[in-house]
Amino acid sequence: MLVIWLPKYSPFLNPIERFWLYLKNLVAANYLHPDLDALFQAIDQTITNQNTPNQPQRLTFVDNLRLVA
Repeated sequence: MLVIWLPKYSPFLNPIERFWLYLKNLVAANYLHPDLDALFQAIDQTITNQNTPNQPQRLTFVDNLRLVA
């Protein structure tokens, strides 16, 4: 087993951080929702789209992470 230690702060290596950035840019950035329910509905729709294969706005991760020493 090989353990690769990451730097203390490395959000660019954490896939969920990339997803949160994508979600924020798609749903909340530069957009004012009329109420909190509309925001929750937009978030729910975006996450549902992420779980649907062949969705054009689906975020895919490429496994080309470089080794950080």
